[in-house]
Amino acid sequence: MTLYYVYVLRVRETGEAKYVGCTKDPLARFSRHIHTVTYLPVSKWIQPLLPTIPVMQLINVYPDKITAMQREEFVTQGLRAAGAVLLNTKYLPDQQVYEDSIVFKDLSVADTATLDAAVRVERESIRRQMFSLR
Repeated sequence: MTLYYVYVLRVRETGEAKYVGCTKDPLARFSRHIHTVTYLPVSKWIQPLLPTIPVMQLINVYPDKITAMQREEFVTQGLRAAGAVLLNTKYLPDQQVYEDSIVFKDLSVADTATLDAAVRVERESIRRQMFSLR
């Protein structure tokens, strides 16, 4: 059975919500957020932070994609109503998204080692959160 996770990316230091998403694989999605450089606002926010990475807060797990997407929208609207300025492109006016704008960041060996260590710590945190949801 495939499970779907709704998550929020937050600023590590302040806890401020910056992005709401839905995924089947939180670890892979989190890695893509960190390792993929695009012209999208969420990428522009994450890349300068490295090697400090944002927190991926898992909100809940759902048994089907439709329910998960409905809950993602509910969480998004709740955060926006509370004043959060989210970087999801559908909430930014006049935001142009280019499908071909994805570039993979060329990391040096030192950067890669630091980032890999940070990702390992974050993966363990995500695993603990996932275990507590079941």
